[in-house]
Amino acid sequence: MEVTQPYDVRTRRRSSSEIFLTVVLSFLAILMIFGTIERITVREREGTTVPEGSRGKEGKGETSEAECDSPKIVILSVGYDPGGYVVLYNPNTFSVDLSGWILSDDEGSYQIPYGTFIARKTMLTIFSSQYNPWPWRRGRMWLDEEGDHVALFNPCGNLVDIKTWTKPEPPPPEKEGDPSYPDVCIPPPPPDLDCKDIPYRNFRVLPPDPHHFDADRDGIGCETGW
Repeated sequence: MEVTQPYDVRTRRRSSSEIFLTVVLSFLAILMIFGTIERITVREREGTTVPEGSRGKEGKGETSEAECDSPKIVILSVGYDPGGYVVLYNPNTFSVDLSGWILSDDEGSYQIPYGTFIARKTMLTIFSSQYNPWPWRRGRMWLDEEGDHVALFNPCGNLVDIKTWTKPEPPPPEKEGDPSYPDVCIPPPPPDLDCKDIPYRNFRVLPPDPHHFDADRDGIGCETGW
């Protein structure tokens, strides 16, 4: 008499689950293979070489030649710290995306936030509260009045513009007027001045009159008609 094995439902269910899981994993593996091939094909077609360690506009490690060849942006003026600023100007006829651009000086650098645009023929001011919110910390930009520079780089690290300045020269001391001419400001000699060298006429002259403006010694210098 033939003995029939009992039907095990649990065994059948377990086998079906294993088969389904195997099919899903195989499908995912195929998708991954095709995705890799597609990315390689696109890079070969575009002829773009991505250097190791480079970063793109969104920080994803890929930078196109178009992004590296950025339009001209000018550092128009700066204000010194504390309370400084950098004014950028866009001379182009189109707006420019400054996302990821870098301002830098000897003290530190500042990355312009993503989503920052500068409209055509307009200025954009970046204040110290943005590039140096904590002035007491090292490694931050600090625009020194005594002499410094600030440079602008695009996301590829290419220099776009730079502005430098040195310690301003003190203004020359103003010469005080000679007391012989109390109503006008005429410096004492040297050099020796004549009436044709000054804009004043018919002014009061006191001794000793070092420039000899009062030729007839009547107390009036450079009289009209002489």
